[in-house]
Formats: sequence, C-alpha cells, structure tokens
Amino acid sequence: MALLRDSNLSQYCAIDMPEEPKRRTRTSLNTLKHGCRSRQFLLPHEDPNDWMKLRDKYVAQYDPQTPFILELLEDTVRAHWFLQRNQSNFYLTQADLPEDPREWTAEDHHQIALFSRYQTTAERTFNRALGRLTSFHKDYLAQHDRQQKTEAPTPKTAKQTKSEPTVIEQWVEVRKIDNSPVTQFYPSNEEMEQRIKTAQPTPQLVYRRLFFPDGVPIQYQWTRPRKGQSANGGLAMQRMTVETWLSLREKERETGHAVSTGQPTLRDWRDQS
Repeated sequence: MALLRDSNLSQYCAIDMPEEPKRRTRTSLNTLKHGCRSRQFLLPHEDPNDWMKLRDKYVAQYDPQTPFILELLEDTVRAHWFLQRNQSNFYLTQADLPEDPREWTAEDHHQIALFSRYQTTAERTFNRALGRLTSFHKDYLAQHDRQQKTEAPTPKTAKQTKSEPTVIEQWVEVRKIDNSPVTQFYPSNEEMEQRIKTAQPTPQLVYRRLFFPDGVPIQYQWTRPRKGQSANGGLAMQRMTVETWLSLREKERETGHAVSTGQPTLRDWRDQS
C-alpha cells in the first residue's frame, strides 16, 4: 500500500501500488508465460518506474478529488498497463513470424490470432474503464462548478439568462454472457435514486450513456444503432427528465435492462436556444 497526497483531499487516501518484482525461480517464471492473461501489476521484466510515470499522467490529467473517482482512476491505469503489455506481446509475435504471410504455418496463424484476441479483450477493458472514469469525472466537475456558482454572489445584469439545469449521469454497460445480454448500471438504479434525493440542488435531468462492447442485442434495438453498430458495438445516449427516469424504474426491475422512454431523446440543454 502507498499513500497519495492530494492538495484538495482532506486526508491521505490508501491505494494499491505495485510492489518491486521479487526474484523468481525458473519454475515459477515458466508459469507466467507471456503474461497476457496475468492480472498482476508487474512482470519481472517490467519497470516499476514506467508504471509510476503512467499513473502520474492520469493523476495530472484528472486530479481526482474524491475517493470514488480515485478508485476509477486506479482501475483505468491498470487497464491501460495491461493493454500496453498485450500490445507489446502482439508486436513481438508479429516480429517473430516470417515476413511473407504466405509462409506462415498453422501454428503461426494460431499464435497471431491468439495474441490478437488478448489485445482486443484488453482494449475493451480499457475503453470501458476510461469511459466510466471520464463520465463520473465530468459529472463531478459539473456539480462542483454549479456549487461554486451557487455559493458565489450573483452579479446584477440588465438581462437575466436562463438558469442552467442540474444534470446527473449514469453509465449502462451491456455485455453478452453465455449468449445472453447482461446489463449493469453504474451507479445502480438504487444508488441513483438515493443521489437524486440527497443532491443539492435537486437534479432535473438524467443523462444515460449506454455502452455495447459485444454488439447491440435485440433488447436494445430501440436505441436505433447505426449501420454496423449492432455487430461492432458502440455508444447510445438517453436524455430525460428525472420524472421520466423514475417512471422507468419498475419496468427495469422486471426486465433487468434499460428500457426506452417511449419519447424522443431530449436535446442537450446547451444546444437549446
């Protein structure tokens, strides 16, 4: 464990950090193989300083102000680290193959397909972690900015502008497990309902981002995926009032999936004149 000191956090936050790689026997090293499926932070040949440099870049970019966002940041850095590892292994595998693909053996084709799958899985994990971090970080900054504006004295102007609505965001991830769609809500609907009740000022709009890393299943064709998106996955957006979101809760408890509002998606309030 190590301690990260943030100037705007009231206390040190304990976080998991990679330990210095210990000396391993030849037998134990054999169990690591190429490390594509290893979930440990550092393999013996990896430099802890490279890990710290990568993590410092994320801290500098996102400047986590809450333990929750810090946890999302740690997840993203780990996913980025594993992605880099798998990309490196894929390139090394390509470099070892004959220059002319027509000379590849069946084993060569197997190896390149295997490492390609590892890289694709790592990319999906990283994109999912980065999407969650970015979404919740954006939500935090917007709420923090609104709080500062509320606390600051409002200057008198000749013409009052339309007040900015309070927006709360939710990330929805739909994966295919055993050929069936499984939907996860971040935060959960129960947590969202509690946030809406306790947030100050009270949220007026809910923005939902839906992510389909394994393609868009039939239960979500109401999102009207673009050509090719059903197979390849992608993002969809739901914008609704808090009242509309609350009206969906009972049906979503029954189906386990996000459901359509039955209404046109609201335009982003910033685009409205």
